[in-house]
Amino acid sequence: MPQAGKSLENPNNAQFFDSMACSLLLVALSRKSMNFKAFLPFILVASLIFSACSSGPETDESAEAAAEVVPDEPHDVELVVSGMDNMMFDTNKLQTTEGQRVKLVFKNVGSIPKAAMGHNWVLLAPGTDLPKFAVDAGTFLTNEYIPNSGAAASSVLAHTKLLGPKEQDVIYFTAGAPGEYPFVCTFPGHAAVMQGVLTVAPGAAEKMN
Repeated sequence: MPQAGKSLENPNNAQFFDSMACSLLLVALSRKSMNFKAFLPFILVASLIFSACSSGPETDESAEAAAEVVPDEPHDVELVVSGMDNMMFDTNKLQTTEGQRVKLVFKNVGSIPKAAMGHNWVLLAPGTDLPKFAVDAGTFLTNEYIPNSGAAASSVLAHTKLLGPKEQDVIYFTAGAPGEYPFVCTFPGHAAVMQGVLTVAPGAAEKMN
């Protein structure tokens, strides 16, 4: 039996609080009239609940993931984006050129555990309905909130893994036709404020490195 005072560390309790809070977040996202700025304090409080529920023995998994080396691939431009504990990207504007091979380095520079404040970087097709996509993405828990079926999946052009604190991921993709491509974090509740735009300018790609 669990020791007194340790009930929050029970994985079942953590899953319960996680599911309950995520459900509330998704309901709020589905209401177009919701004032997201007013809802932001609740999201932060929910994150602290997640953190308490998911606390447990420390492992070396995060350190190993952060130290993982990804072989470099030929690319024309390198973009670096960080996700933070305040549910913001360090930049909400990125730019590249049509046809360029892009190396995207994404880092979670926060300290709150992944179960409470995981971050990813998801590039979407122009014109994607962001509130609807965010609600749909929140149902793909087993795929780390990346839609892999249905209409929402067709909007995803590129994405990183869902990262915990001090982890990073590197992905490569080729910039499409000129236009504005939204990018978001799909962790439940984050897309409302954690978003930006990748602008693709017209023009021929430069020679790869």
